[in-house]
Amino acid sequence: MPALTDPTTEVAPLGSTADVSRQPQVISPFYRVSVKALVFDAGSRLLVVQEQAGHWELPGGGWEHGETLEQCLARELHEELDVRLGSVDLSTQRAWVGPGASGRYHRMKLTVHATLASPVIQAREEIRAVRWVTPEEFKGLRIALADGPLREYVLAVWPVRIAQAS
Repeated sequence: MPALTDPTTEVAPLGSTADVSRQPQVISPFYRVSVKALVFDAGSRLLVVQEQAGHWELPGGGWEHGETLEQCLARELHEELDVRLGSVDLSTQRAWVGPGASGRYHRMKLTVHATLASPVIQAREEIRAVRWVTPEEFKGLRIALADGPLREYVLAVWPVRIAQAS
């Protein structure tokens, strides 16, 4: 019977800003895909949510079969924050790949810049807290270890958003 793990340690470019090392301990070749929104308010603060495990992340979640990216993000924003999606800028789409939380599968996060239809947001049951943060506050948030490159990317594009908002 063939082995379920890939014992190589070579690097495979998978669409993120950094190459991602293959993880021999991850046995599934399939990805859990989620769509996350970079939402900035008029003051150039970023919207973040705190998941039940305590980590902070961008709002959004699992992409279900049969949904478009926009449908996924609209559903997830409604489920997490009881808010409607305003718009999505697909030209800003980026992919972030790493091991899933359990370590038994890969996960892929797709990020896009988005707007909300209303500034009124409310954390629902699957979210512990929600807040708008500055770049300095974002740097200090506890995030999942695999999201380090994503944090660097967000911080790198933040000044562009501030300049556009003025």
